Amino acid sequence: RALGGAWNLVARAPATLVVGALLLFFLETFSVSLSLDESGVLLPTLVSACCCFGLVFWLASGLLQIGLAGAVQAAARGERERFGILFEPRERFLVLLLARVGKWLAWAVSSLPFGVMVGGPIALGEALDLEALGIVVGVLGGLLYLPLWAWLVLGLVLIEEAVAFEGRAPVAAFRRSFELARGHRLQLLVYTLVMLVLTLGGCCLCLIGVLVTGPWARLAWFESFQRLSEP
Repeated sequence: RALGGAWNLVARAPATLVVGALLLFFLETFSVSLSLDESGVLLPTLVSACCCFGLVFWLASGLLQIGLAGAVQAAARGERERFGILFEPRERFLVLLLARVGKWLAWAVSSLPFGVMVGGPIALGEALDLEALGIVVGVLGGLLYLPLWAWLVLGLVLIEEAVAFEGRAPVAAFRRSFELARGHRLQLLVYTLVMLVLTLGGCCLCLIGVLVTGPWARLAWFESFQRLSEP
C-alpha cells in the first residue's frame, strides 16, 4: 500500500517528488559513507575532505527532508506542483538538525549496554581462561537486551518526520515519535526490513536499479507518515 501510495503521489507532482526523493536518497547515502570512510588512505587532507563533504551532505539532507515532507503534504492535498518547495526550510531546519543529533545520541546511549552485557562476560572469560563460557554468556546477555533495545530504537524512528511534517520542537518530536510508534512497533520493524530489502534489491539490476528502489522506498516512508499522522 505504501509503495502504491507513493506511486500515486508521483503522478500528482512528478518532477518535485522524483527529484526530491532521488536527491534525499543520494545525500543520506553518501553523507554516511563519506563520514565513515575507512578506505585506508591516510592523507589528512583527503580524510578532512571526506568529513567535510559528509557534513555538507548531512546538512543538505536535513533541508531536503523538510522540503520533501512539504511536497508530499501538498501533493496529498491535491495542490499545484511547486518545485521550489523542496528547498524551503520553513523555519524547521535548525530544529530538525537538533532533533536528528538527539536521536542519534539516544541510539548510541541505548546501545551502550551491549558493550557491558556482551563485552563484559567475554573479557571476564578471557581473564579466567574460560573463553567459550564467556562468549556463550555474552551472546545470551546480548539476546536478552535485544528486545528492549529494539523497542527503544523503533520508538525513535519517526522523530525527524515529526519535525519535518508537523513542525514540532525536538523534545515534542521525541514524544510524538513514541506516541505514533505505540502499538505499531512490530509493523514498523517489518516495514523497515521490507523497504531495506526493496532498496538493496535494486543493486541486483547492475547497481543502477537502486536509484529507483531507494528513492521509491524513501518516498513511501514519507507518504506513510503523512497518512499515519493526519486524519
